[in-house]
Amino acid sequence: IPRRPASRTARRSVFVSLARLTPSTSNPSLRSGSKPRTCRDRRSEALVMPIESLPPFAIIVAAITAMGGVQYLVHHAYEGKPKPVGFDNFDRLLKYRDLRLKDEAKSGQPTL
Repeated sequence: IPRRPASRTARRSVFVSLARLTPSTSNPSLRSGSKPRTCRDRRSEALVMPIESLPPFAIIVAAITAMGGVQYLVHHAYEGKPKPVGFDNFDRLLKYRDLRLKDEAKSGQPTL
């Protein structure tokens, strides 16, 4: 529960400070001497929000794209070509077996 001010001057100063916060004085478009807002002002204010949301959206899209690009480059550097889809351990063992058989065919001697 807020405490009440002790004197009349204190009560008057609280009233004056609350009066300064009324909408008629805090809203710049309602102050005396200012021009009323036009439809063009409202349209330009409405365009600010979509324009403000573009940089974060671009950062998110760039980060996701960079992650995919880095993954592609790592697989390309490790395997020498892009990683095939569905290439499991069995397929990798068959690849090493085929390389071993090619080496045996070139040298003419079987290797274990």
